[in-house]
Amino acid sequence: MAITLARSPKASPTCSSSADVHVILGTGRDKVNRRRRGGDHNNSSKTQVDGVASASKNPPPPRAKQEAAALARHLARHSRRPGRSLVGRVRSGGPEPRGRAPARRSRMSSYSLDTDTVTKLLKKHPGNQHVIQRFRREIRRNSLFVICPVVYYELRRGLLFKEAHSQLVAFESLAKSMVWREFNAPIWDQASILWSALRARGRSHHDADVLIAAHALHYGAVIVTANLTHFQGTGAVLENWDGPLVRS
Repeated sequence: MAITLARSPKASPTCSSSADVHVILGTGRDKVNRRRRGGDHNNSSKTQVDGVASASKNPPPPRAKQEAAALARHLARHSRRPGRSLVGRVRSGGPEPRGRAPARRSRMSSYSLDTDTVTKLLKKHPGNQHVIQRFRREIRRNSLFVICPVVYYELRRGLLFKEAHSQLVAFESLAKSMVWREFNAPIWDQASILWSALRARGRSHHDADVLIAAHALHYGAVIVTANLTHFQGTGAVLENWDGPLVRS
């Protein structure tokens, strides 16, 4: 069924002339008065109406849209910049101030702390001072500390079993200051090849040690441990911080 809109028999009194159209569209009373006094009547009314009509068809974006567009451009421009690692945020006590570039590492060293090394960092014992001092020195050197999920699992389960609440809190804080690196398919492949090669040579290694070694090899990290024999033959670079530097 077609619907026909009937024209109102009464013309609107406010639209009686082209000058009144300018008043309704907000072009200003002074312009209307100038035209009434004998201004240019050739195309001025049409130009004004067309200009206002085109502006109404394409209104400028509101302030909120302009701010959102500016924010999107800012995020796109800065999303390509690499962020700081978690250990960097812990050193500075929070995120870096805006406008300040992250500290550059010169010949950055990457370390993967074994379970025994992290345990010594958590316990306040005089015999662990060598490990603690070396750890602090590497922090000052801006070294990168990678935490292996296997080490995290071994430490957390032991602290939960012992109900060592204070050490558990300290461990979780320490873990947050390190860079978490997950296991991916290439690491699992490398670990299975490594275990098979060691077994073929008559060496028996625990699965946890093989996984830690494959994880460190993949991410190019030095394993810090006092249990050097646990990782012999894996190809991983080892360091013992218990005394004078021993690297193998």
